[in-house]
Amino acid sequence: MYMEYYAKTFPEEVSALVLVDSRPADIYDRCVAEFDAGRCAPPDDRIDMPPAHQQAEWRAIPIDAE
Repeated sequence: MYMEYYAKTFPEEVSALVLVDSRPADIYDRCVAEFDAGRCAPPDDRIDMPPAHQQAEWRAIPIDAE
């Protein structure tokens, strides 16, 4: 997720990405099509696990960021 976000933010700095076991780019759209938007957000207990600075980064990225 971080590498895709970086590549889209700074395209002049990235010539290619190799994504191994990554999520599909349309994962949020697929989830919303099958469920509802509330069920597609990461659970708070998953976001609360990493250190505080990383939690803040995760919460700042829109769930549907592509």
